[in-house]
Amino acid sequence: MLTTRAAVAAALLCAMTAAGSALAAPAPAGPRPLSDAERQGVVFAAEYLERGPAAWWDHLSRTSPLRRLGRDAALAEIEVRAGSPAEAQWELQAAAPELSASGAVFALQFPSGLDDTLILGLVMEGGGWKIDSLRISAEPVAASAASAAMSATSVTSAAGSPEGPEAKRAATAHRFGMLPLWMIGGIVGIGLVLLLAAWDQRPRRGVALGLGIAGALVVAGALAMVFLPRVLASRGAAGASGATKGGGEPDFAELRSLLPLRQALTQPGGTVPEAAPTAMHGPGTAGRVASLWWTQHLLGRMDFHGVDGLLAGFPSPGRFPLAELLRARLAFLRLQELPTATAYQRAATVGAPQEGLLAESAQAFLVLGFRGHALAFLRQLQELGSRRADTYLELAETAVRDHRLAEAEELFRIAWQLQPIARSEVMDRPALLALFQDAQIRRLVHLESATDPVVACAGASSRALSPPAGFEARLLGQTLRLTRGPAELRVPGGCDLAPPGTRVDYAGLWNDEREEKLLAGLPALQAAARTPGALAQPSLRRQTEGTAEALAGRQRWGEVLTLTESLSQEVASLPSGLLRLRAEALRRAGREKEARDLLVRVVQGDKAGQRMDPETLYQLADLLAAEGNFDTALKLVAKANSELPFEAGDARIRQIQMEKRLAVSSEIYRSPHFEIHYPPLRGEAFAKDAARILEAERSRLQAWIPLSSSKSTEVHILHFDDFQAGYSPGLDILGLYDGKIRVPLGDAPRFVPFVVSILTHELAHAMIAERTGDRAPHWFQEGLAQHVEMVQENVNPIQGYRDKSNLLGFPLLEPAIGSLSPALIAIGYDESRWTLHYVEHRYGRAGIHRLLDAFNAGKTTDQAIATLGTTTAQFDHDVWQWGVTEAPGIWKVALVRYDNASEDE
Repeated sequence: MLTTRAAVAAALLCAMTAAGSALAAPAPAGPRPLSDAERQGVVFAAEYLERGPAAWWDHLSRTSPLRRLGRDAALAEIEVRAGSPAEAQWELQAAAPELSASGAVFALQFPSGLDDTLILGLVMEGGGWKIDSLRISAEPVAASAASAAMSATSVTSAAGSPEGPEAKRAATAHRFGMLPLWMIGGIVGIGLVLLLAAWDQRPRRGVALGLGIAGALVVAGALAMVFLPRVLASRGAAGASGATKGGGEPDFAELRSLLPLRQALTQPGGTVPEAAPTAMHGPGTAGRVASLWWTQHLLGRMDFHGVDGLLAGFPSPGRFPLAELLRARLAFLRLQELPTATAYQRAATVGAPQEGLLAESAQAFLVLGFRGHALAFLRQLQELGSRRADTYLELAETAVRDHRLAEAEELFRIAWQLQPIARSEVMDRPALLALFQDAQIRRLVHLESATDPVVACAGASSRALSPPAGFEARLLGQTLRLTRGPAELRVPGGCDLAPPGTRVDYAGLWNDEREEKLLAGLPALQAAARTPGALAQPSLRRQTEGTAEALAGRQRWGEVLTLTESLSQEVASLPSGLLRLRAEALRRAGREKEARDLLVRVVQGDKAGQRMDPETLYQLADLLAAEGNFDTALKLVAKANSELPFEAGDARIRQIQMEKRLAVSSEIYRSPHFEIHYPPLRGEAFAKDAARILEAERSRLQAWIPLSSSKSTEVHILHFDDFQAGYSPGLDILGLYDGKIRVPLGDAPRFVPFVVSILTHELAHAMIAERTGDRAPHWFQEGLAQHVEMVQENVNPIQGYRDKSNLLGFPLLEPAIGSLSPALIAIGYDESRWTLHYVEHRYGRAGIHRLLDAFNAGKTTDQAIATLGTTTAQFDHDVWQWGVTEAPGIWKVALVRYDNASEDE
């Protein structure tokens, strides 16, 4: 049994450990719930988007400096900060608890492409929330908050930059605050033991006094480890919310004289002055704010020299958050790793920590290829309680790469509930494919359905808001969107604010609508994004990338070229995805040399060797190999393989090596429609026989794929070992078409039906590409190529897939075939084959011709299916219903023998 003193010690130790646990609580696993102040901020934001600054006059607190100005002056002060509501896009941002408890942070995007952050400070007055202050990123923070930027040394220290004394003290405090809880508890325990020992030594005053002091110091030190970093952080966050007295700036700076400039820079159709505005030379804070706005404008115009000159007037680290953010964007455009890291770290420290800035920082480093830096910001977002689905998706991908699948699955579920994405987008993110091994994840995303699922919001509606008249409310997962014409207010995590009866959309719908909106706004985008500098604005960068992807998805490659024409002048600052799309558009336009030169410029400009992502390197390697520059292509593939998060193998290297060897060792035979490259040892008779069969099969396939041209197709007949080494080490590919037909038939003793089926499959690909201008999607290419093969053992797999819950909805065939998952690829091939079987069964060959015509015209799959007189959802139902209940167990094609043998052989 414990003695009384031991029991007291145990109780004290438990109490201290519990206190430490409460103070050192782990970062939230998911999104931070909306505070009462943030909920009210959403209501105020909606009213602003409806009626502009006048909507906020009656909501000003009695003590607000805005109210003291009088109505007209206050309205101007409000608008110069919040901007014009016309076509504005607002989004609530997660922020530090100290800030969100008494306010709301909104990311603002204006139709001109400029963006801003608005901090809405609220106070309780008369039993309700009132607006007390408005602050934007161009305004200075208090000196006490600005000094916190000195602690932003985690990135620069890792790079070897010196730390100042203040930064070292801050870093030391941070490290103490991050001590493991068990260690702090142990230290507290030691202190308590010393205190109790002092109690026992009371008769010996000297010893007791020494032990008591030692114990007290240990306990106090342990408490300081827990409390001090949080006190400092709390002061920093509190100071960041606004400039305070004694900070070197007044509580409130009057900016209404800048309203004309603000309107010119942000309103749709605003007339921007050619020369620097005179307001920049005004006294006090107003002149500094005007200077930063003009700097932001110059950055969009790619005037780096002008930006450098203006930013030189702002010390770094300093008190203007926008100045640090613009430094970060400028360094990002220049691909300067360390300055970018330092500037983004300081920008995240000067001012209130909030979601938008941290997310931009992470995205910038992902674009630059610095995943370590990106992960650091993603972790900060997680600790902040981010409500962005992308945060958790990117963390899930990281967890997959680190082989933490259970954590990845939980992060994916959080993202899916916050705002589900289209299933095709999940399949397009290779790291997330590993999650489909879990049956629960497959059910979560409804892989078998023709449409993306609806993810219902679990929030209660007792706290629903009543949006102003004219607003439409919609939900996607836990994300609420309020729209009024082109103006929009988005509230991640705000599902319980949705009015009763709010429409709940299916995953991917908002993305589909966004694509349509992007395409509709293509002319305006081409006017706004005239230089790569415009892409320094996150909103314009996302808009440009999204539009290019939407155009490519619709096979509108000519418009991809037009959109990216002026941007390609400064390739170093372009996102990799945009570069690859332009290069592909150039290739499809027959401008292979320009595509190659574009990617070569990127590689040559990558002095640090960090920007190249594997996809860009592989794309350039393919272009170089196609023109015979095999040695350089091999080096690029080796570099790309080294950049992958997994072991790539050397298959592609062996392939290029083989192509290099065969380029000088093959013989060539030409027929009316084919140029056949064949092994010299087989002789010309072999090549003539192959040409005879190819010409005959081309005539047979005209029934499904009519062609009128006499275009010649290049055919490479390889030895089996060569083909296996270069293209199919796992024996899972028996032929391919990549602009050239390549088949492993160089050792075939004769052209039996199975051998002919391989030729026919790749020939069908070549004919489909010619017939549709290479615009047919993969599911149609693979489905029709298999449909016309003379294969006699085509077993129906549909019932088996359905029984095992592996059946894919028809719209998922395309992303499955294009994925990196062998299991999904196999299912996609099987289902696409039986989809084409169904088309001929139901609509005849005329149905196939209609689909060919639709794809040749640049129509999407949905539009092509509509030419059959049905919808995609109904088509999906009909195909699989037929496959299960009516389709034959084996689909056979009429056999034609070319080897002068009987059918029984």
